[in-house]
Amino acid sequence: MDQPEVTPKMLRSFGFLMGGVLSVFTLVFAYKDLPKVAWVLAMIASCFILFALLAPNKLERVHAGWMKFGEVVGRFNAKLILGFMFLSIFSVFHFFLILFRKDFLKRKLDPSAESYWEKREPREINVTRYEKQY
Repeated sequence: MDQPEVTPKMLRSFGFLMGGVLSVFTLVFAYKDLPKVAWVLAMIASCFILFALLAPNKLERVHAGWMKFGEVVGRFNAKLILGFMFLSIFSVFHFFLILFRKDFLKRKLDPSAESYWEKREPREINVTRYEKQY
C-alpha cells in the first residue's frame, strides 16, 4: 500500500503521540511499584517528546519501522477477525439451515422429476430494461 509522503508535521505528531502513550505507561508502572520499568519508559517517552519538539526529521526511520510493524499486525488482525467472523456467522447460519431442513440451492435429486428447470413468469420486452443491467 502506498504511504503518503511523510512531513515534519506528521513526524512531530508521531513523536508527541508516542511520547504521550509511553508517559501513560510510565505512570501505570510507577503506580504498580515497578520503578526501573517506569524510569526506562520515562526516558524513552522524553526522547520522543524532545525529538518531536527539536528535530522531528530524526524520527523518520522510527516512524517508517512503526508503520511497517503496524501493517504486519493489521494484516494478521484482518485475517484473524475475518476468519472468526466467517466461521461464526456462516457456521451458525449453516446450523440453522440444517436444523430447519432448508436447501436454497435445491441440490436434492428427485428421480421422478422429468426436468429441474424452473418455470418463470414471462416479462414484457422493454428496451430500457437492458440499458442499465447492473
